[in-house]
Amino acid sequence: APVAVDLGSGMAMAQAQPVTDADGTRQLMALFPAGVTAQADMGGGVMAPLPSSLHLRMTELTRGEDGPSRMPADLPESSAYTYAFELSVDEAEAMGAEHVVFDAPVPVYTDNFLHFPVGTPVPFGTYDEEAARWQAEPDGVVLALVGATAGLADLDLTGDGAADPAMYAAWRITDDERRELASTHSAGDELWRVTMSHFTVGDTNWPKWLRDFVEPLV
Repeated sequence: APVAVDLGSGMAMAQAQPVTDADGTRQLMALFPAGVTAQADMGGGVMAPLPSSLHLRMTELTRGEDGPSRMPADLPESSAYTYAFELSVDEAEAMGAEHVVFDAPVPVYTDNFLHFPVGTPVPFGTYDEEAARWQAEPDGVVLALVGATAGLADLDLTGDGAADPAMYAAWRITDDERRELASTHSAGDELWRVTMSHFTVGDTNWPKWLRDFVEPLV
């Protein structure tokens, strides 16, 4: 179902319905920074503005035993099947756009349902249906909430059990983002965090954990 997102009202939060299967429970969440704007990439270098009020669809593909058959293509040899999701914007699809492009990175979270160690990098990529290929995106990180200060979540980014405020700027984690995390999660929660600057209409996004890391753990 579509989730209404208002980009003109400060940081906007969108959450998918929780998913539970044999691997555990997780919930996809996207945080749109205050002031971020979105454009529809129509192809051929043509960009068109999108309204500030959007309808976002957030779908995990990898839930349950039928998950592998929902993947849009075989994964690269260096990757293992773990978690994949689709994000789409109704307004962009109605325009026939190829991509939705944001002028600031959009943090995307899900629960650490596979219990990877805090501080572990999250290799991340997308499948572009127009180009029919997987492409790498910037790595994310497994983080943990260790408390809150003045309504802002304190985040452990290294796995030592303590907050790492000196690292927030390097990860572009803002006070607004920490405020949303403090309001939606509790101390002890562990999450995967990646950032996206574009949604490909009809794309698939997946943390592409390296096989030599995943196979000993699953």
